Amino acid sequence: MRKAVETSVVIVLIILTACWFRNIGVAHSGPVTRFALDVSGNHLTAGFNNTVKIELTNSGENVYDLDVGLTLPPPLTLSGDNHWRVPSVKKNGLLMIEILVYAPASAIGNTFTASIVMTYKELGYVYYTSETHSIGFVVHGWVKMVAYGVVVSPVRAEPGTDVTISANLLNQGNVAAMYVNVTLLPAESLILREESASYVGQVDPNSPAPFSLIASVDPNAKDGSYKVRVAVFYQDDRYLVHSFTVDAQFEVVQPSPKPPPSTGMQFEEWLLKGGWVYVAGIFIVVLIVIVLIRRARRKEPPLTIAKELPTKT
Repeated sequence: MRKAVETSVVIVLIILTACWFRNIGVAHSGPVTRFALDVSGNHLTAGFNNTVKIELTNSGENVYDLDVGLTLPPPLTLSGDNHWRVPSVKKNGLLMIEILVYAPASAIGNTFTASIVMTYKELGYVYYTSETHSIGFVVHGWVKMVAYGVVVSPVRAEPGTDVTISANLLNQGNVAAMYVNVTLLPAESLILREESASYVGQVDPNSPAPFSLIASVDPNAKDGSYKVRVAVFYQDDRYLVHSFTVDAQFEVVQPSPKPPPSTGMQFEEWLLKGGWVYVAGIFIVVLIVIVLIRRARRKEPPLTIAKELPTKT
């Protein structure tokens, strides 16, 4: 009986000791996930400070003394603090954290994993619970296409003639622009042709790419100034399609009246059109007449001149 009592006392002491150690604030870490994590903006653009929003939703009971710490892997860098403290977050409550993350150009095309650790206390407990979540980041490049040196030739075009629109494309970004193509948009007084569109291809950063497009002026176009627009299409490293337009102007003028050709020019044109046959015929006729006249003169008898003698008185 005594041994049974002693055993019961020992068990009670062990339980009390465990409870005492439990309540002195020993940190406890386990696979607890009271918080749901939602991240937006984790697709980072290299060369910029990217705004990333982290939403923490408490799916359990109220928590207190919440401590949140974020660790980013290199070469990603955080602008500002990576540690936040909140007195409490109620059940189904939301905590929003907004950070600025910078990714260098050397990180383009790579993925990175950051960790966020949350430590908190629950009501009725003095010990801390912690949970860890992972945040994935993907780094992309960016493309900024501009056009310069836009030229329309000729600036003053006559109806029925061709106009050429030329320019240079420049990629000011940090990754290549893919599948670049340019095309003339339908415009008043212009007739588009096969040469009104052109495939440029890949345009690397800081590398100009020239292009030229050709269209015909409507033969019935009236005099005046007209706008022409060139659409530029390309894809970035995310295969997203981008586009912008380039504007230019040209003027339609009626052809100036041609001066009447000179007499010499008229005669030459007449000869080229077959008049030389008539000239040759006239020349032959004249030549025959001259020959006949000469022959007729040779056949006439010589003229005798009678000399009068003086009479005697």
